[in-house]
Amino acid sequence: MTVKVELHGLEDVKRDLKRLSEDLRRKALRSGVRSISTVVKKEAQANAPFVEGRLRFNVVLRFWRSRDRRHQFYAIRVMEKGKRGDPRNAFYWRFVEHGHNDRSGAFVPGQGFFTRTYDWLRRNIDGLTRKHMRAGIDRTVKAASRK
Repeated sequence: MTVKVELHGLEDVKRDLKRLSEDLRRKALRSGVRSISTVVKKEAQANAPFVEGRLRFNVVLRFWRSRDRRHQFYAIRVMEKGKRGDPRNAFYWRFVEHGHNDRSGAFVPGQGFFTRTYDWLRRNIDGLTRKHMRAGIDRTVKAASRK
């Protein structure tokens, strides 16, 4: 599931971004998107079922850049590394999300914690974007004025 954020209809935020230099604009966008992503990650962790805490602990936020460095993005994902007993291994998250057949062949329905988070994000994206992008712009301008 991928969510792409484009600023449409948020004219006040766009106007504030256009007033900044290219370097400050990039920093403000990254800061704002990072804080939005952190809120979404916390929502996904809250929606994740709690058995031993491994699934909630392994919902993480990662930053990536394209090879040409023109595109940057944050991804909220579940870590799947290590061996069977490793606390960083939450390989089973897909079974919890989408459902699975147990050993007797009966279907165990999924709990859809990422799906609930995505639905929550679609309902709240405008308010989150406005609030956190403004805060990112303010933080960046404040940091630049201190230098």
